[in-house]
Amino acid sequence: MPLHLHVPVPQPSPGAPSYVPNEVPPLIVPPEPGTPPEVTDPPPAEPTLPIREPATNVPPQAIQH
Repeated sequence: MPLHLHVPVPQPSPGAPSYVPNEVPPLIVPPEPGTPPEVTDPPPAEPTLPIREPATNVPPQAIQH
């Protein structure tokens, strides 16, 4: 019975399917230098315009603060 506790867990060889995920953790490969980001970049500043509109109602005093 004690032999089971002493028996070391056989580590997966560098080729077993369970070792692959450890070798390739970064699934998202960064874009090559020179290629413009496509999906990583957020949408244009167009949708941000309506969000900034309410800020215009703030008086200049608050902005100077």
